[in-house]
Amino acid sequence: MRLLQRRKHYIYTLLLALALLSLSGCFGSVLNGNSGEEVDNQDLGTAASSDGGGGGGSENDSGSSGGDFSIDLPAGLDIAKLKLKKPDSSATSFILRATLPLIPGVFPSNNLENAIETPFATKDGEGNSIPLQTEIVSRFANPAAGADVVEVMAEVPNSMAADAEGMVEYGVFIGKATYPKPPAGASARELLQQPNNLPGSIRGLLDSGAALNIVAADHQDRIHLLDLFAGTGSTKAERFGPVKSTALTYGTMEPTTASGSGDYDHLVGVHAAISTMSDQEVIFLDLMLNNGPVGKNLPGGLTMLADHGSDIKPNGYTYFKALGIEVPLGWRLVQWAPHPFWQDYCDASFSLPCPTNTDLHFLFREINSSDSQFFTVDTANELHLFGPRAMRLERLALVPDNPAAIARAKELLDEEGLAFVQPGTNSEGDRYFSWWNPLTARYFPQNQLLPNIDFIGAQGIRNKLSSDFNALKQVRESGSIDTALDVHNKSMGTAHPLGGMGGGTTGGKNIHMLEGTGTAQSAWSDGINWLKLQFFMHTDRQPQALFLANGDPFDPKEFQYIQAASGAIFQTYYNFWNGPWDQNWPSPAIPASGYSTGPKDDPFGYVAALLGQTGHPTYKSIGQQAPGYQVKMIGHDSCYGCGALYYPTDDAHFVRYSRLYLPLAWLANDSLAKLIIGLDGALRIGTYNYTPYTTSTLDNQGVSMMPALRRVSQLMQFSNPAVELASIQQGGTITAAPGNHTNQGFGHGRGHAWMLQVAAAAYRLATPEWRSDNKQWFEVYSELLDKGRSVCSGYINSGTINKSFDGIDLSKMWNTQAFEEAFVHLATTALWQSFWEFKDPAKEAAAANVVAEATRGMLTSGWDPFKNSIYYILGFSDNKQYDNFHYFEVYGGTGSVPAACQGSYVPAAAQPPVHSSITENEETGSVAAFGLRANPAKVNFYLDRAAQLYGVYNPALSTIDQAKALVDHFKNSSNFTASKVDGFAFNTQAAMLAAAQVLAGEL
Repeated sequence: MRLLQRRKHYIYTLLLALALLSLSGCFGSVLNGNSGEEVDNQDLGTAASSDGGGGGGSENDSGSSGGDFSIDLPAGLDIAKLKLKKPDSSATSFILRATLPLIPGVFPSNNLENAIETPFATKDGEGNSIPLQTEIVSRFANPAAGADVVEVMAEVPNSMAADAEGMVEYGVFIGKATYPKPPAGASARELLQQPNNLPGSIRGLLDSGAALNIVAADHQDRIHLLDLFAGTGSTKAERFGPVKSTALTYGTMEPTTASGSGDYDHLVGVHAAISTMSDQEVIFLDLMLNNGPVGKNLPGGLTMLADHGSDIKPNGYTYFKALGIEVPLGWRLVQWAPHPFWQDYCDASFSLPCPTNTDLHFLFREINSSDSQFFTVDTANELHLFGPRAMRLERLALVPDNPAAIARAKELLDEEGLAFVQPGTNSEGDRYFSWWNPLTARYFPQNQLLPNIDFIGAQGIRNKLSSDFNALKQVRESGSIDTALDVHNKSMGTAHPLGGMGGGTTGGKNIHMLEGTGTAQSAWSDGINWLKLQFFMHTDRQPQALFLANGDPFDPKEFQYIQAASGAIFQTYYNFWNGPWDQNWPSPAIPASGYSTGPKDDPFGYVAALLGQTGHPTYKSIGQQAPGYQVKMIGHDSCYGCGALYYPTDDAHFVRYSRLYLPLAWLANDSLAKLIIGLDGALRIGTYNYTPYTTSTLDNQGVSMMPALRRVSQLMQFSNPAVELASIQQGGTITAAPGNHTNQGFGHGRGHAWMLQVAAAAYRLATPEWRSDNKQWFEVYSELLDKGRSVCSGYINSGTINKSFDGIDLSKMWNTQAFEEAFVHLATTALWQSFWEFKDPAKEAAAANVVAEATRGMLTSGWDPFKNSIYYILGFSDNKQYDNFHYFEVYGGTGSVPAACQGSYVPAAAQPPVHSSITENEETGSVAAFGLRANPAKVNFYLDRAAQLYGVYNPALSTIDQAKALVDHFKNSSNFTASKVDGFAFNTQAAMLAAAQVLAGEL
């Protein structure tokens, strides 16, 4: 930054900038102005991190850490530019909001006792300063560094002139202001009254104490109810300020009459993110309905370690006739993306009676004969269904019942006012804080630098995003099929799933490593709408809800406790289900044979609920009332692979789901996206845990972390689980022992990769308390990767596959697939950046080295020099030993072979590798980019490999010119067009374009 270079009192910030560049996303040759030679920045990066206060500290039990990251930016400094579509409403003002990435130490700058100090402001068209309410989105790994991404918002006049494309820009400046912190114990109604200029109608509704009830009639016409304002669990302030407040509530829908035999004790759980905004006559309701509440008392007499609230029995299949929300008379609920079973008026013929003092709008009306277009309808018996742990998302607005208010609500629901930071520089030549600035490249848990794709044309991207969103919205509203949009079945009551019916559908469709790039670059809110609608529809197929009575996701510590207490084995395959996975379970009729309904095989009571052993209705007891579409519902059929059902997206392909909620969190601070990231992160930590009470089969490494730990460490020497667990808990250190497989590779494939990325995202978004509770898992995982990776090939993943490929019997050879290893590089980068950055220099360096060695190994031992590409199958050997024989290729064939590389067979250096003849260059396009970040000293090696991969290598070119040639390749590639910005190839190669642009001096 020129400003930082010119001003002496910013020397600390300059050192910090150098550390960020060398450790977190920029490269040595550019940093030092070198155009052709490799530069080793290891000493520079370490010194900057240590001297600048970023190193030397580690997170303790209270969530604090060492180091001083405080920084005082001068008032009036122009730090960012926000861009958005100019609101076309008649309103004289609107709520401007955006997410903003930061350097360490900027926010929170002062820990005031009763107030929050925002360091940010914007300006209206006349130059008047307007403070920006600031909320934390994610945090640096080192908590002393503060927030690395924040949400900023302000009410601004709608008077800024638009450009030729209908866009307007607002600057972000340093300008301090304070506003109150949320009071402890405040109710949702109290929290929602905080915004300035709250319309009298909204304030009056909140002051009245009127309930906002969500109600349903079950299969026996019994009414269940929950006041969304009050909930039955805890209430939290997600936002609280003069511009926008969001209260999070949770509760279960309870019956209004005493229960009898066969009745539900409760219906479903409901999370509600309720928001109000300054000057806006609207209350926003983002809802997540789930059939996954869990009580404190568990099967077999087990009780949770912590009391998270009242005891709740899990439901099996939850049936109901209709479900709606009661609203005050004179008010109207507006749905963001209506579906065929939405109805915004009450019908007296329904089993859910019309209230006398309020109106009733149906989220899911009763099924009738006109719905025969979706499935065969018996109007007397057809019911809606929530399967075990099913989830549904809704986005609504409560407004006065008049055309103007309804039209305004639709504009606000479609993300009016949502802006996006943009690349560029201010008048002094300083780079704006943005996803394109290497100093603030904080996108996703891997802190990805975004490529500048201006060459594609922003308007073309916007047209494509709007077209895709509107087309999917029409499909959702009509309940129809559109295979081009990946919708393969009609609406099925509460669900309209997105994607192919199989949970493990092969192929590259929607395997996106960097979603949201086009949305961010084009500053187009319909990109968020497009991602959000896909997110809603994909959630329909993911039965993974598991929530405590207070509304929090299930605590990972409880998973480990239950395993230790009961010997339970948790499986994650397909849907994070608890209990032994079987293709016939959960079946509507009976569970798979061979296991009980006790704590070992049914730790939360879902099997017992399915069998009716907890007094709940079951598929069998309801009999003919079961929905005719049940066999097509998600995971609710006894025939896996029949083709007439939906299975949850499995962890090996989980990016098809996580690709949707990650950009919603980072670009829009979306409440529902963050809720499910927290859930999925907790589930991954809980199920891939190091509790010894699990399968001892060393090859079954997908079930839990313990088999992998046993394989690569001395833990495999122990037969006593208590000794194993005690060894792990001594600081998370894995100690080598004779006869083990330390540093020889272990099973850590794409399923592990996608779920590690989600866990890292959960850590980044979590509270300090959650981080402190779960830090040991990340420490042990980091140690496992470091001790488990092969020091010979560099590869992390290794295993066998029961199939043949390209003439190779993969069941007889330890191998990894190139694309799978590339996904692992992304995940290990996410762990390094989200957990270790600026927290512990030695461990951060070790985490970075895992990525450096893995990427370098793939581009040496895995490199086909004749095709200038990466082998599709990267082989180890054919004798089931981890004695990788590519040591000579990787390390130059000099010296003795390390002990870890020795086995029953170590061939000569000249012996050809066991690899497929087929190569891969699409999904591996990111390998060199991740390697550059992890080892900037090897800039020329990685750049050359990328240039060779894409056919533009020229040894006569300087580093900068070679990088420019690579950038030109991408600019002319058919994969980098407006129609491909949400495509597979673009999203797997975008990170390499960003790296090349940095080296070429274009970022």
